[in-house]
Amino acid sequence: MWNLAHLPKLILSPTVAAVAALVVVVLAIAFSSQLEAGVLAALWAADSPLTAAQVNEQLTGELAYTTVLTILTRLHDKGMLTRHRVGRGYAYAPVDDAATHTAERMRSLLDQGPDRAAVLSRFVSELSEQDERLLHQLLAEHDQHQDPR
Repeated sequence: MWNLAHLPKLILSPTVAAVAALVVVVLAIAFSSQLEAGVLAALWAADSPLTAAQVNEQLTGELAYTTVLTILTRLHDKGMLTRHRVGRGYAYAPVDDAATHTAERMRSLLDQGPDRAAVLSRFVSELSEQDERLLHQLLAEHDQHQDPR
């Protein structure tokens, strides 16, 4: 059973404070990544560039306008969005479509792995039969384009 008299010492210990700070940072990164993914999804679904207010309308949950604007600015600074003036603000559009973005992320993760063959092998082994057939088809089409005879 915990002795509650020691609780203040536990909370104030440098180790606990460091771990708590790390947890906060990790959660902030995960939350930010989720927001970025939601903003990108809203922009990919749009037929034309959207303002921050329009993006905010497309997102689930109640986010502050400034939060959405911050995410849009960060994505623009990363080179993932273009923007052009609309009134006093900007309208944003993704640089790449969703498929290109996802393929780039997959390639980046593959490049980071220590054993490329093992990562690809694991990836292929976990594909559904339908995805495996699609991958075979795409590889065959790729081979035809590489070596047209």
